[in-house]
Amino acid sequence: MFGIGEGSAARPAGREHFPIYPYYFLYLRYAQLVLSVVILGLDAYGLSILSFSGDGLMIFVVIVALIAIVYNLVANLAVPHIYNYWAVLGLDAFLTLFWLISFSLLASQVSPFLGNHTYCDYGYCFDYGLHGQSLVYAQCLAAASGLGALNFLLFGASTAINGLALYEHRRQGLHSIAGKPASAPTGLDAAEKADAPATAGDVAMQPVAESPAVQDPYYQQQQQQYYAAAPAAAPAPTAP
Repeated sequence: MFGIGEGSAARPAGREHFPIYPYYFLYLRYAQLVLSVVILGLDAYGLSILSFSGDGLMIFVVIVALIAIVYNLVANLAVPHIYNYWAVLGLDAFLTLFWLISFSLLASQVSPFLGNHTYCDYGYCFDYGLHGQSLVYAQCLAAASGLGALNFLLFGASTAINGLALYEHRRQGLHSIAGKPASAPTGLDAAEKADAPATAGDVAMQPVAESPAVQDPYYQQQQQQYYAAAPAAAPAPTAP
Protein backbone atom coordinates (compact mmCIF):
# COMPACT_ATOMS: atom_id res chain seq x y z
CA MET A 1 0.00 0.00 0.00
CA PHE A 2 1.47 3.35 -1.14
CA GLY A 3 4.77 1.55 -1.75
CA ILE A 4 5.11 0.52 1.93
CA GLY A 5 6.53 -2.96 2.57
CA GLU A 6 6.13 -4.08 -1.05
CA GLY A 7 8.20 -6.97 -2.36
CA SER A 8 9.47 -10.19 -0.87
CA ALA A 9 11.39 -10.79 2.34
CA ALA A 10 14.69 -10.68 0.43
CA ARG A 11 17.02 -7.85 1.49
CA PRO A 12 20.53 -6.81 0.44
CA ALA A 13 23.32 -8.19 2.61
CA GLY A 14 23.77 -6.03 5.70
CA ARG A 15 20.32 -4.45 5.33
CA GLU A 16 18.16 -7.40 6.37
CA HIS A 17 16.83 -5.36 9.30
CA PHE A 18 15.53 -2.47 7.17
CA PRO A 19 11.79 -2.33 6.48
CA ILE A 20 10.86 -1.43 2.92
CA TYR A 21 9.93 2.26 2.80
CA PRO A 22 8.37 4.09 -0.16
CA TYR A 23 10.71 6.05 -2.42
CA TYR A 24 9.43 9.41 -1.10
CA PHE A 25 10.24 8.60 2.54
CA LEU A 26 13.82 9.91 2.28
CA TYR A 27 12.54 13.23 0.89
CA LEU A 28 10.24 13.45 3.89
CA ARG A 29 13.32 13.22 6.14
CA TYR A 30 15.05 15.95 4.17
CA ALA A 31 12.01 18.22 4.59
CA GLN A 32 12.02 17.58 8.34
CA LEU A 33 15.73 18.43 8.47
CA VAL A 34 15.34 21.74 6.61
CA LEU A 35 12.37 22.84 8.72
CA SER A 36 14.14 21.90 11.95
CA VAL A 37 17.23 23.94 11.02
CA VAL A 38 15.08 26.99 10.23
CA ILE A 39 13.14 26.63 13.49
CA LEU A 40 16.41 26.29 15.38
CA GLY A 41 17.61 29.65 14.01
CA LEU A 42 14.35 31.45 14.75
CA ASP A 43 14.06 30.03 18.23
CA ALA A 44 17.70 30.69 19.06
CA TYR A 45 17.17 34.35 18.13
CA GLY A 46 14.18 34.48 20.49
CA LEU A 47 16.19 32.92 23.32
CA SER A 48 18.94 35.49 22.84
CA ILE A 49 16.45 38.22 23.82
CA LEU A 50 14.10 36.56 26.30
CA SER A 51 13.62 33.02 27.58
CA PHE A 52 10.24 31.62 28.61
CA SER A 53 8.53 28.22 28.73
CA GLY A 54 7.25 28.03 25.14
CA ASP A 55 10.56 29.16 23.69
CA GLY A 56 12.55 26.78 25.90
CA LEU A 57 10.38 23.76 25.08
CA MET A 58 10.61 24.48 21.36
CA ILE A 59 14.43 24.58 21.43
CA PHE A 60 14.48 21.24 23.28
CA VAL A 61 12.17 19.58 20.73
CA VAL A 62 14.09 20.90 17.74
CA ILE A 63 17.43 19.66 19.12
CA VAL A 64 15.98 16.16 19.71
CA ALA A 65 14.47 16.25 16.21
CA LEU A 66 17.83 17.12 14.62
CA ILE A 67 19.56 14.27 16.49
CA ALA A 68 16.87 11.80 15.38
CA ILE A 69 16.94 12.96 11.75
CA VAL A 70 20.74 12.82 11.51
CA TYR A 71 20.70 9.33 13.04
CA ASN A 72 18.15 8.20 10.44
CA LEU A 73 20.05 9.64 7.50
CA VAL A 74 23.45 8.31 8.62
CA ALA A 75 22.01 4.83 9.27
CA ASN A 76 20.23 4.75 5.90
CA LEU A 77 23.02 6.16 3.77
CA ALA A 78 26.32 5.26 5.44
CA VAL A 79 26.27 2.98 8.51
CA PRO A 80 23.33 0.54 8.19
CA HIS A 81 24.32 -1.69 11.13
CA ILE A 82 23.41 1.05 13.66
CA TYR A 83 19.81 1.15 12.40
CA ASN A 84 17.10 -0.05 14.76
CA TYR A 85 13.51 0.28 13.61
CA TRP A 86 12.14 0.23 17.17
CA ALA A 87 14.26 3.29 18.03
CA VAL A 88 13.17 5.03 14.83
CA LEU A 89 9.49 4.37 15.47
CA GLY A 90 9.77 5.47 19.11
CA LEU A 91 11.56 8.71 18.22
CA ASP A 92 9.02 9.55 15.53
CA ALA A 93 6.09 9.00 17.91
CA PHE A 94 7.82 11.00 20.67
CA LEU A 95 8.55 13.93 18.35
CA THR A 96 5.04 13.92 16.90
CA LEU A 97 3.62 14.41 20.39
CA PHE A 98 6.15 17.04 21.47
CA TRP A 99 5.91 19.07 18.27
CA LEU A 100 2.18 19.34 18.94
CA ILE A 101 2.76 20.48 22.53
CA SER A 102 5.58 22.91 21.76
CA PHE A 103 4.05 24.75 18.81
CA SER A 104 0.69 25.04 20.60
CA LEU A 105 2.27 26.45 23.75
CA LEU A 106 4.47 28.92 21.88
CA ALA A 107 1.59 30.13 19.70
CA SER A 108 -0.64 30.70 22.73
CA GLN A 109 2.06 32.79 24.43
CA VAL A 110 3.07 34.91 21.42
CA SER A 111 -0.27 35.58 19.70
CA PRO A 112 -1.57 38.16 22.26
CA PHE A 113 1.35 40.49 21.43
CA LEU A 114 0.88 40.47 17.67
CA GLY A 115 -1.16 43.13 15.87
CA ASN A 116 -2.04 46.73 16.73
CA HIS A 117 -4.88 47.64 19.03
CA THR A 118 -6.77 50.93 19.37
CA TYR A 119 -8.07 52.24 22.67
CA CYS A 120 -10.36 55.27 22.81
CA ASP A 121 -11.40 57.24 25.91
CA TYR A 122 -12.67 60.79 26.50
CA GLY A 123 -12.48 61.59 22.81
CA TYR A 124 -8.89 60.44 22.41
CA CYS A 125 -7.76 57.26 20.67
CA PHE A 126 -4.48 55.51 21.26
CA ASP A 127 -2.85 52.84 19.12
CA TYR A 128 -0.63 50.44 20.93
CA GLY A 129 1.30 47.36 19.86
CA LEU A 130 4.83 46.12 19.32
CA HIS A 131 7.21 48.10 17.15
CA GLY A 132 10.78 47.79 15.98
CA GLN A 133 12.87 45.01 17.43
CA SER A 134 10.08 43.89 19.75
CA LEU A 135 7.83 43.29 16.75
CA VAL A 136 10.59 41.38 14.91
CA TYR A 137 11.12 39.25 18.01
CA ALA A 138 7.44 38.32 18.23
CA GLN A 139 7.21 37.63 14.49
CA CYS A 140 10.21 35.28 14.63
CA LEU A 141 8.62 33.28 17.41
CA ALA A 142 5.30 33.21 15.56
CA ALA A 143 7.11 31.89 12.48
CA ALA A 144 8.83 29.24 14.62
CA SER A 145 5.44 28.18 15.95
CA GLY A 146 3.94 27.93 12.46
CA LEU A 147 6.87 25.89 11.13
CA GLY A 148 6.62 23.71 14.23
CA ALA A 149 3.02 22.93 13.30
CA LEU A 150 4.19 21.91 9.83
CA ASN A 151 6.88 19.69 11.34
CA PHE A 152 4.21 18.13 13.55
CA LEU A 153 2.36 17.04 10.40
CA LEU A 154 5.54 15.69 8.77
CA PHE A 155 6.51 13.67 11.84
CA GLY A 156 2.96 12.37 12.13
CA ALA A 157 3.22 11.14 8.53
CA SER A 158 6.61 9.50 9.14
CA THR A 159 5.24 7.76 12.25
CA ALA A 160 2.35 6.31 10.28
CA ILE A 161 4.62 5.16 7.43
CA ASN A 162 7.07 3.64 9.92
CA GLY A 163 4.30 1.74 11.67
CA LEU A 164 2.95 0.24 8.44
CA ALA A 165 6.44 -0.64 7.14
CA LEU A 166 7.35 -2.25 10.45
CA TYR A 167 4.15 -4.29 10.45
CA GLU A 168 4.93 -5.67 6.98
CA HIS A 169 8.56 -6.29 7.97
CA ARG A 170 7.59 -8.34 11.02
CA ARG A 171 4.85 -10.15 9.11
CA GLN A 172 7.50 -11.47 6.73
CA GLY A 173 9.48 -12.91 9.65
CA LEU A 174 12.31 -10.36 9.54
CA HIS A 175 14.18 -8.92 12.53
CA SER A 176 15.87 -5.75 13.80
CA ILE A 177 19.44 -7.13 13.66
CA ALA A 178 21.63 -7.01 10.57
CA GLY A 179 22.56 -10.44 9.21
CA LYS A 180 19.95 -12.36 11.22
CA PRO A 181 18.02 -14.76 8.96
CA ALA A 182 14.28 -14.49 8.69
CA SER A 183 12.16 -16.71 10.90
CA ALA A 184 8.86 -18.33 10.03
CA PRO A 185 6.35 -15.78 8.72
CA THR A 186 3.61 -14.66 11.05
CA GLY A 187 0.00 -13.64 10.66
CA LEU A 188 -1.62 -14.20 7.28
CA ASP A 189 1.52 -15.65 5.69
CA ALA A 190 1.68 -18.46 8.24
CA ALA A 191 -2.00 -19.26 7.75
CA GLU A 192 -1.58 -19.32 3.97
CA LYS A 193 1.44 -21.59 4.30
CA ALA A 194 -0.49 -24.00 6.53
CA ASP A 195 -3.41 -24.15 4.08
CA ALA A 196 -1.20 -24.61 1.01
CA PRO A 197 -1.29 -28.07 -0.69
CA ALA A 198 1.60 -30.40 0.06
CA THR A 199 4.41 -30.48 -2.48
CA ALA A 200 5.91 -33.59 -4.09
CA GLY A 201 8.79 -33.49 -1.64
CA ASP A 202 6.46 -33.36 1.34
CA VAL A 203 4.49 -36.36 0.02
CA ALA A 204 7.69 -38.36 -0.56
CA MET A 205 8.80 -37.83 3.05
CA GLN A 206 5.52 -39.04 4.57
CA PRO A 207 5.49 -42.74 5.74
CA VAL A 208 2.90 -44.91 4.04
CA ALA A 209 1.39 -47.77 6.02
CA GLU A 210 0.91 -51.00 4.10
CA SER A 211 -2.71 -52.12 3.98
CA PRO A 212 -3.43 -55.69 5.09
CA ALA A 213 -5.56 -56.14 1.99
CA VAL A 214 -2.54 -55.90 -0.32
CA GLN A 215 -0.14 -58.13 1.64
CA ASP A 216 1.47 -61.14 -0.04
CA PRO A 217 -0.76 -64.29 0.13
CA TYR A 218 2.27 -66.47 0.96
CA TYR A 219 3.04 -64.22 3.94
CA GLN A 220 -0.58 -64.52 5.12
CA GLN A 221 -0.36 -68.36 4.91
CA GLN A 222 2.83 -68.37 6.99
CA GLN A 223 1.14 -66.21 9.62
CA GLN A 224 -1.80 -68.62 9.83
CA GLN A 225 0.51 -71.62 10.28
CA TYR A 226 2.53 -69.81 12.96
CA TYR A 227 -0.50 -68.90 15.02
CA ALA A 228 -2.21 -72.36 14.59
CA ALA A 229 -2.91 -74.32 17.75
CA ALA A 230 0.00 -76.49 18.97
CA PRO A 231 -0.51 -80.35 18.91
CA ALA A 232 -1.57 -82.01 22.16
CA ALA A 233 1.23 -83.51 24.22
CA ALA A 234 1.60 -87.37 24.19
CA PRO A 235 0.46 -89.17 27.40
CA ALA A 236 3.24 -90.06 29.82
CA PRO A 237 4.10 -93.82 29.98
CA THR A 238 2.76 -95.68 33.03
CA ALA A 239 4.83 -97.92 35.24
CA PRO A 240 4.55 -101.77 34.62
